[in-house]
Amino acid sequence: MEETVRFRQLIEAAFPELDIRSIVFLGAGWDSTTVLVNGELVFRFPRRADVARAIEVERCLLPSLTPRLPLPIPRFDFVAGPLPGYPWRFVGYRALPGRPMADMPASSLCLEQIGRALGAFVRALHDAPVELADRCAAVFYAPEAWVERHWQLAQDTLPIVERALGEEPARRLQAFWAEYRNDPRSRRFTPAIVHADLNPDHVLIDPATGEVTGVIDFGDACIGDPAIDFAGFPEEIVAAMLATYGRDDPGLLHRSQALARAIPLHAIHFGALVRDETILSAGLAELALQLGG
Repeated sequence: MEETVRFRQLIEAAFPELDIRSIVFLGAGWDSTTVLVNGELVFRFPRRADVARAIEVERCLLPSLTPRLPLPIPRFDFVAGPLPGYPWRFVGYRALPGRPMADMPASSLCLEQIGRALGAFVRALHDAPVELADRCAAVFYAPEAWVERHWQLAQDTLPIVERALGEEPARRLQAFWAEYRNDPRSRRFTPAIVHADLNPDHVLIDPATGEVTGVIDFGDACIGDPAIDFAGFPEEIVAAMLATYGRDDPGLLHRSQALARAIPLHAIHFGALVRDETILSAGLAELALQLGG
């Protein structure tokens, strides 16, 4: 495809010593387009300027996190750009083993095993000194700012929800996030380094053993509520994560359940922002199920 040819040309221009025998389009996500080179190198190309800035945070932060974490994460061995025809820096790393959990049949997964591994992972991540992320210019959310961020997300999506789903679902949405905003438990956390987009798309699994082999895509990494790193998983995985996590945070499960309800709001907001009807419609459909309307 034309895009793959373009990315090949950019990689060859930046790394003439790299013998590209094959290049495969992996996907175009919300933030980046990825290709696989020679079956072993993943290259990520940011799609917007804000994503390019986030990659700079990753470049700075991931080397400091690697020795602290019990699971492999990407190491950006290839960094290049901007180049003629491409305005931002792009990165490449040796592909981690395994397949995304989201691409595997549910029947093949041992959710408890996955949850235990992820619980140890997020405990190590959240125990890392926040100074590591702060010196990399990662966004810092104090508890009040974190809560207001999610309240504002609900306000931004409310008109879209009312037009698409009706007044009653919009009223229920507003009521839920008003309760979240007014609940003192929403602010009872110590900010930590968080992945902030930890979900089955970004967890790699060995199909043969079912073991977690790595965690990818730290583009949303920031300093915020540790509960966010539990919000993207089903209850059985969260229960196993919490059993392994072992941190004294009695309100974590309550907060993670609230933050899970923000997931479709992010899709609605982003879909509307970039005028992507597929993402917008998926977010609205998920929210409709959530709100029961």
